[in-house]
Amino acid sequence: MGVIYESQWDEFWAPESRVCFYCHKEVRGAGVYWSGANGDIVLHDTCAENLAVHLIGDAKEIWLVSRPYLRRRVLGLVQEHLRISEGAHG
Repeated sequence: MGVIYESQWDEFWAPESRVCFYCHKEVRGAGVYWSGANGDIVLHDTCAENLAVHLIGDAKEIWLVSRPYLRRRVLGLVQEHLRISEGAHG
């Protein structure tokens, strides 16, 4: 798992498909390649970056909502922000 370079696409271990998991367009040149239990994932560098940002955000959201004390604190902060914001516009 990692970077696959143009010269490696013909190696025996390289993925059969160059179709990007994220945008569904062909990966030309170097790409990001992961192999797992459910098959191979190939990504353009920018698609890997976009996917990573969303994965990190989703993981962080799960982490936050799985901790009730943090959920209450975040809800309180949002309510306070809305109260202040409405007061400024009211």
